[in-house]
Formats: sequence, C-alpha cells, structure tokens
Amino acid sequence: MALITKSIGTTARDYSTITLWEAALGGAAGGAGNDALGECYNDSVFDENPVINDTTPDSITLSVASGERHDGTAGSGARINSSTVPTSVIYGTSTKETIVEWLEVTAASGTDSLSSGGIAFSVSVGETFTARYNLVHDIDDACASGIAIQGADATNGANVFDNIVYRIRRTVNSSRDKFGIRAQTARPVGVYNNTVYGVAHTNALASGNATGIYVSDNAGKDNRNNIAMGTTVAGSGAANDFDPTSPSNTTAGYNMSSDATASDDGVTDNVLINKTSSDQFVSIAVGSEDLHLKNYSDAIDTATDLGTTPSGVEIDINGRDRDAQGDTWDIGAHEKVGGVPPSGGDGAGSRVASRAGSRFDNRFLERV
Repeated sequence: MALITKSIGTTARDYSTITLWEAALGGAAGGAGNDALGECYNDSVFDENPVINDTTPDSITLSVASGERHDGTAGSGARINSSTVPTSVIYGTSTKETIVEWLEVTAASGTDSLSSGGIAFSVSVGETFTARYNLVHDIDDACASGIAIQGADATNGANVFDNIVYRIRRTVNSSRDKFGIRAQTARPVGVYNNTVYGVAHTNALASGNATGIYVSDNAGKDNRNNIAMGTTVAGSGAANDFDPTSPSNTTAGYNMSSDATASDDGVTDNVLINKTSSDQFVSIAVGSEDLHLKNYSDAIDTATDLGTTPSGVEIDINGRDRDAQGDTWDIGAHEKVGGVPPSGGDGAGSRVASRAGSRFDNRFLERV
C-alpha cells in the first residue's frame, strides 16, 4: 500500500481541477490498495462542485498543500468559490474513508436541498468521513448548511471538528431551515471544537428556522467544545445557536452560545450561555470577520481535553497541536496562544514561550 500524492491547481500541477483529480482516483491519482491525497494550491480560485464518490483507493483525502492553507480568515488560502451549486459545493458519497480539510469554501448561488452544504457527505454504508480545519462562509440560499452530514448507516460514523463556519444565510421568503453545521442522521457523529457565527434567515416574510449547530439526539452522537453564536431570524421562524437544547441520548457539553441553548446532556458539563459575541472574537464586522479568539474571551481555557481522538482533533484552525503543547483547551476552532481568560491571570493553560525583547503587531497577537 502506498500514499499517492497529486497536486491540484493551475500552475504546472498534476490536475487543474479537483474534479479531474477525483476522476483519476481509480487510476493514476489513487488505485486499489493505495491511499489517495490530493493537495490543492492557491494558484487561483476553484469554481467547481467536486463529487467524491470513487471507491477504489483505501482512503481519499482532499487537502491543501502546506504553505497554501488559509489562516482562518477569508482569502488567505486555497479556495473553492462555486458560481453554480447543483446540490453542494463539495459532496461526498464514497464508501471509503474520506477526509476534506484546510479548504476555504464559499458559494454564489445554487439549488437548495435539505442535505446540501458547503461541504456535505451522505452515505448508507462506508467508512468514516471527516471535515476538519475548513473555513466555510458566505453561502446564501445555495445550500441548507455550511457543513452537512446525513445517512442511514448506524455503524460507520463521521467527524466534524476545528472548522470555522460563518455567514450562512437564507435571504428569500422560504420555510426551509438554515444551519451552520447539521448532523441529522442515525450514524455516529462527533462534532468538536467548531466555531459557528451568524447563521440567519434574513427575509422578514420567511417562516424557516435558523440554527448554528444541529446534532440530532441519537446514541453515538458527541457534541462538545463548540461555539455557536449570533444566530438570527427576521421572520416567524425560531433562531437557536444549538438544537436540540437538552439532548438525552447525545453526549454534549463544554459549548458556548450567545443565547441560552448551548447543548447539555442533562448534567452540569460546563456550558456557557448568553455570552456576548463581540467579547469573543477579533472581529465580527460583516465582510471582515475574524473569528479567532481575543483576550478575555469566555472560551479561553474552558473546554474539555479530547486528547488525540478522533485523529487530528488536537490540531486547531492555525495548525497548533494542543496536545503536544500541553494546552488547556479553549472552546472553538482556535486555541488562543497565551490567551488571557475572562478572570484575568496569565492564561497559563494556553502557554507560549517568552517573547522578551520582541515586538509584534497587536492584531497578529490576537490571532495567534
């Protein structure tokens, strides 16, 4: 078994589009018994809707090459901006282990369906699907969710962790709901350390609901260390940062919301509710969102330590290894290095080496 790595981009790469790479997974880009890795480059914006459905390789990973990845803010790395979305921007149906990571995903317009998303995966039988370290934003009307997981299989699961999702909106008069992250399935799903902000129904005539993070209340679900804030509706629907608000079958806790819905499984698992969004992030200004934590955020040092399970959950949106660095975990996708918690102090749980004698830009320090 070998790892087959191929480059994807427009400057002397192996494949010019993700779609062409996926089409070659049965041969040169993968093949039976191998692990396939496609690495995107920030040569130009990808305008496509790749469907990952090949079943030939043992595993399939769509990633971004080191040095070409976003830094947690828009326009900073390899990006898919789909001008026409048939169902989802990235859609996965493969029965093999599949990972989508480090991509920035946006969309202009498209055909909405309940299972659609900026990143969506639906499978009845297969291996684990993982969406991690992605930046998904500005998806108006094109899809129901920023990230969506669904499927009937109750044995193989999915993981959604360390993603930033924001400005997922429905602007038309519609009864359809809108979600930042949606895991409505009988499958086991782990939703960990994500940051979701600004999911909205903006049409005053609309009756649809808006939900930051929705994890259906089934055994095998795990919903911890997530931030969901700033969820709104202009019409008659309901706005909830988390739903359901009191799961009985799902493991939940260590979540934070700007309303009173941060999920708790019925025990006192450190949930933070009714927190002010502007107190948490570097910027929530429309068009200039920067959802890295800032000093005195309520999220600093208040998460539970998940160790290294599932694989990669310890890596934050900036590539920091919380486990290797011995951090006390922060809620959300960003581990604030040297972060000062709300009570003050030195933020010892988010340690950083001494920088005596050095000068740093203040905005950079807020995002480290």
